[in-house]
Amino acid sequence: MAPAAGRSGSDFDHLDERSIGLRHLVFQSLTNMAPATALALGLLVVVAFSGPALPFFILVALAICLCVASSLAQMAKHVPSAGGWYAYTARGLGPKAGFLVGWLYLLSIPAGMTLILISTSFVVQDVMTNEQRGLGWEGSPWWLWMLVAAGFMLVLAYRGIRVAMNAAIVLGVVEIALFGALAVWMVLSNSGENTLRVFDPGEALGSDFDFYFKGLVVAILVFVGFEGAAPLAEEARDPRRTVPRAIVGTTLAIGLFVIFGSYATVVGFGFDEFTDAAFAAGNPWVELGDLYWGVGWTLIFLAILNSLLGLGNAVANAASRIVYALGRNGAIPVVFSRTHATYRTPHIAIAAIVGLGTGAALLAGWKWDLLTALGVAAVALTVPSMLIYIAVCASTVAFYWRERRDEFSIWLHGFVPLTGIVGLAAVAYYQYRPLPPYPIRWSNWYVLAGLGVGALVMAWMVRRRPEALVNAGHIFIESDEGGSQSRPSTAPS
Repeated sequence: MAPAAGRSGSDFDHLDERSIGLRHLVFQSLTNMAPATALALGLLVVVAFSGPALPFFILVALAICLCVASSLAQMAKHVPSAGGWYAYTARGLGPKAGFLVGWLYLLSIPAGMTLILISTSFVVQDVMTNEQRGLGWEGSPWWLWMLVAAGFMLVLAYRGIRVAMNAAIVLGVVEIALFGALAVWMVLSNSGENTLRVFDPGEALGSDFDFYFKGLVVAILVFVGFEGAAPLAEEARDPRRTVPRAIVGTTLAIGLFVIFGSYATVVGFGFDEFTDAAFAAGNPWVELGDLYWGVGWTLIFLAILNSLLGLGNAVANAASRIVYALGRNGAIPVVFSRTHATYRTPHIAIAAIVGLGTGAALLAGWKWDLLTALGVAAVALTVPSMLIYIAVCASTVAFYWRERRDEFSIWLHGFVPLTGIVGLAAVAYYQYRPLPPYPIRWSNWYVLAGLGVGALVMAWMVRRRPEALVNAGHIFIESDEGGSQSRPSTAPS
């Protein structure tokens, strides 16, 4: 066994290899996308730009994300690694670029966990404090719901990948069924109000180019997480086949579901009344549940809560595998590559991720109101995610042109990733020019400052620990369809 950078082959801590199948990977990506959460809470951020043209913004965001999903799938076919896009970028663009992508992901982890925990607290608080539709409990402790949710995510991710993935299947089915049923109900109930004006960008609340692109930043947030299956490759059976299918198939299916759900939302409130009604509702889909199903709003509330817990579970699973891979390669302290003796989970990485995210969420909730904190966390997550996606698209072009020239496709390895790069670069550019107002602007500075620190750390590693960068793109688990034991590989596939 060849040694990994930072770890010797003899003391290489393995994950629970070949323990999950295609259905687990599909629901990992599904719950990581959290369609119910996207529809219920993503509205609150996107509507400020889109107005009733919400489905148009979601459709454009989906087109961009499908380009990235395709690029990820092409890399996953040859680099099935727990490092995910960190390993893909290292293999395609070199170890330095891979390290910076890994560093960007480290920046996005606390933002992502903060977003999930704040959203959970926001949803529960809405029900706890609402006097007309809730308990009317004015003294409801918002921080308590964060801690309870964090505890649930920690235990589920800690106990093992099969336990977590089986939970993901149950949680995913519940949110799709309930939100799908209400969406269909609203469209059928307003059959005379159906309109294609929702796909007219002229119906947005602004007409400037920078306005559209700032709206696309938060629209892309709706799909962040579609790549959730990639870091589970080392625990999957036949990952070169199952991981790409899970990524692309789930992105397309859930993308279409969210577009239909966003259309149902506009029709449900009424096209002309949509913007004011969405802003007036503390939680738009709970409000719609009350309007169309009466007491059935409680089912929608439970579906949103279920979606958030599923999302937290999925993020903890995916993020901990990236951190595990970074530690295994020596890019961060090697302790994060340790796995639990019984459950074979990267338990130290899981505890660190949940703990850091909980601390950041509590701090943000204390500093701002929950809705403002949600917006800050959303941008802090989306901007580094877009930069990561750009790097992976570029890696796909470089990898196939350099190492797989005989497989190079003008469409899959040229046009599609380049389209993703152009779309994401334009969106990222307009997030910085002009800058958004405070406190959202803090998210912009957070990403730039984090990148600066990452560049300094990388420069130090190049001088003092170059071996920690070398193998990032070559450490993965090979897939043996014949049934032989999976093994770590340091050779190009």
